Amino acid sequence: MIPAEAIADVKARHDLAGFIESCGIALKRHGEAYLGLCPFHEDRRPSLSISPAKQSWCCLGACSAGGKVLGGDVVEFARRYWGVGFREALQRLGGATSMAPPVPRRAPLRVVDGRKSVRPPVAADLLGQVATVYHQLRRQATVGST
Repeated sequence: MIPAEAIADVKARHDLAGFIESCGIALKRHGEAYLGLCPFHEDRRPSLSISPAKQSWCCLGACSAGGKVLGGDVVEFARRYWGVGFREALQRLGGATSMAPPVPRRAPLRVVDGRKSVRPPVAADLLGQVATVYHQLRRQATVGST
């Protein structure tokens, strides 16, 4: 799961109109918005609308046929433009896409043989036990072969 703060940081660092222009799409001012040719379909008339105030875009042409409007923020535009998933688009835009690995939790106590409470080992504990046994066996094999 990607932290919401990381996503918000990437969105705040990228001006949508500037990013779209950096992709080679010419934009023209249209009132408070910008218009350009949509890169997601054959476009003869500008149908890509960018709202700088909202930092959002939408295609008012063929992409939005059938009553479903295609649009979004800078991450969604990058995702579609580059043909990648959300995580990769966020990485390419310079965002962190992972959190620190979760800290292993100890398993709950359980009853064995109706009398004893036992806590199964955590993977890290188990790995340590395996390493200890391996080390002991290796040392015995080395001592026995001399």
